[in-house]
Amino acid sequence: MSCIVCHGISKSYGFYFPADEFCYWSYAAGLAGYDWSDIASLGSYYSYGYSLILLPVFLIFKDGVIAYRAAMVVNIALLAVCFFIRQKMGRTFYAAAAVFYPTWLFYAGTTFAEILLVTLYLTTCMLLLKYLQTDNKRYMALMLAAMFYMYLVHLRAIGVLVSGTAVLLLYNIRKYSIRKYIMRNGGRKVRSVLVPAAAAAVIMAVGLLMGLFIKNYWTGMVYGDTADTLKNANDYAGQFEKIAYIFSIEGLKNLIISVSGKILYLGLASYGIAYFGIIYAVRRVREKKYFPLFVLLTTAAALMICAIYTIRPGRVDTLTYGRYHEYVMPVLLMMGIKELGSKAVSAKRTMCRIAVMLELEAVMTWLVTVSLNENGQTSFFGNTICGISWLYNPQDFEPVSYYWKVYLTGAVLTVAVCMGIWWTGRRRGREILLMLLVTMQIVIGIRLSSMYIDDSRLGCFRDTLLREVIYELNPEGSREV
Repeated sequence: MSCIVCHGISKSYGFYFPADEFCYWSYAAGLAGYDWSDIASLGSYYSYGYSLILLPVFLIFKDGVIAYRAAMVVNIALLAVCFFIRQKMGRTFYAAAAVFYPTWLFYAGTTFAEILLVTLYLTTCMLLLKYLQTDNKRYMALMLAAMFYMYLVHLRAIGVLVSGTAVLLLYNIRKYSIRKYIMRNGGRKVRSVLVPAAAAAVIMAVGLLMGLFIKNYWTGMVYGDTADTLKNANDYAGQFEKIAYIFSIEGLKNLIISVSGKILYLGLASYGIAYFGIIYAVRRVREKKYFPLFVLLTTAAALMICAIYTIRPGRVDTLTYGRYHEYVMPVLLMMGIKELGSKAVSAKRTMCRIAVMLELEAVMTWLVTVSLNENGQTSFFGNTICGISWLYNPQDFEPVSYYWKVYLTGAVLTVAVCMGIWWTGRRRGREILLMLLVTMQIVIGIRLSSMYIDDSRLGCFRDTLLREVIYELNPEGSREV
């Protein structure tokens, strides 16, 4: 993993996607005493949680290029943390198959917040499992802290915060049926349950208020007098109009297409394994297990938030926009591998499930092409759908045929990978198959980097040469933009 990312470090000279990455760095610059508001105010609002990770990098490394490369090393460390967390939750090869997801290898070469988000999500999952196993309130407190920080990293993580809080409440309500608990135990034991719950609620409320205060302060510091319509594009205020739009006939139709596209991406990008992960989670929820319930709720919340955010027909990639809900993918992949490897599931049943999945994917692909034919989208950003954009060919790109090509390729991979995992689950060789899957994902990750990041590196290198000229003219203000 380190070799893959380090291969591109020496060729990295700056931002791959300036709008997002610059704003993350601008908070760190503001805390370090630099005023980048003239540039940052030209863009939309971005959350500041990731900037707390970038701040030490910004302070330690004075050269901008070295600082950017150091942030890539931080991404490697975070991916290593993800691997060890997944290893604690399952077998080594399961963890490798989940963490070597091509999207993470791609984003590790940038300073997007995605690597930190998936690390925090996996940390939250691990802490929830620990709390359910031990009933230790410290794990619950740490889980709440991880979810809250994830929310500060990106506002779309509100789904994780709400889902996690709901699962914790449900678990404690069922475990301590208040009326029976009062009848069986004294007031002292009742207080031992109610007081921590009340304290957690107060801490969460105070934390949210503090987060809002800090957000308003930093927004004013970084974005200055940016027009509200521009600044709110990525904030909750910019989504209210989309929610109202859902209640129109056109909005409802576009919502169905948007949701279908996001579910389609979940299946195609995971070779169908994520769908089996959902089946596994549903089966376990029926057995009144709380961790699978958390995974289902966070997956549903992430899909709906992404679908609403991209409800209006825009670019070709927004129809299957995957970046906003991919942080749930490692857990779904691991659950899916477990479901496929279960000896209780027959080959006939597995093949029937795959057939139904492919039929549903065909319907969802058709819905996506309906929008393409009606609205004529042509613009394409491959970095938002890394799980399927490795099939993109800019020299021969036609949106409708592209999605059908993606579907057919995904169908072949779904049959091969899912049936392969099922087959090796009953015989020796599963580790070999998972290793082949990891190798395929690494190759795809390298291809994604060469397709989208390498092309921008020449421009970044030219910007670096220009920066050196500016530095010679004004060495004292070399970090001013």
